[in-house]
Amino acid sequence: IVMLTWKDGTKIERSQRLHMKPKDFLPVLDKLHRDFRIPYFADNIVYLTSDKEMKRLDTGIFFSIFADHPKRARAWWAVSVETDDAPFTREYCVENFGTDYLFRVKIKLGFKVSPSIPAYLHQIMHDLSHTGELPQQQSVYPKVDADPDIGPIRYVLLHKALMPESNISLRGALSLKMKYAIRHIAGTPVKWFGLAPYNPVVEVQPLFVSTRRPPRLKREEVASSRAVQSLQGSGIVSDVASDAEQTTIMNARDIVNANVSSDGKSEKSEKSANKETKESKISNTGKIARIDTGQIKAVKK
Repeated sequence: IVMLTWKDGTKIERSQRLHMKPKDFLPVLDKLHRDFRIPYFADNIVYLTSDKEMKRLDTGIFFSIFADHPKRARAWWAVSVETDDAPFTREYCVENFGTDYLFRVKIKLGFKVSPSIPAYLHQIMHDLSHTGELPQQQSVYPKVDADPDIGPIRYVLLHKALMPESNISLRGALSLKMKYAIRHIAGTPVKWFGLAPYNPVVEVQPLFVSTRRPPRLKREEVASSRAVQSLQGSGIVSDVASDAEQTTIMNARDIVNANVSSDGKSEKSEKSANKETKESKISNTGKIARIDTGQIKAVKK
């Protein structure tokens, strides 16, 4: 049952896999490769894929490169691993699409050979560097692989996920869910290929199956606007508005009357204050005593 479920799930995944021709993806990748405004995500970005196609590129890899922020690199690698019936097979083939920055690599290993992808990939990079297919690279700072002749490598793994609105049969959905559950229990490519020390990036992409369009949403009005409309219909809003207008008029009249009375009181208070001021000035100055001139002469002597 487990093998049958895995086979059915893999069949559905492969049926939904799409590919791009070189004429469709090379111009965009070349533009990104030469765009110096975007910093390098890594010198080498390696995508591990189960795709067997060598002359075309999986759309999942293409979308991953340009998703969110473009992943610019000196070289992009799409690497697949196949198990051979011979026990000790160690072979690889490369397709570079006529470029020095995009490489499709297929590694074939015997069933008794340890699938240590980082070690074999370093050998392939050195081989391509010696033949001139890969431009010279150099690592200035220390890194895990301790290879100064190869720049930093970033591994990216793409996991497919079934969307809730996918238009798929019940059996197909069950097969995919069981396959993903088995894969979760059995382990991931991070463990199988020895990628844990390199901190790979795991991206989840939707499985591109046909989808059913959900029913349209019905727009409802906001509760406050509906309440106002109901009040207007019942005449309550107009009554409230008229009461508010009357209250405003009464308040205005009270303010005017208060200002008039305050003005009258202020005038009276000003008059009384002026009168008191004059009286206070007179009382403070007092009376001047008259002195005879004879008395003034006596004082001078």
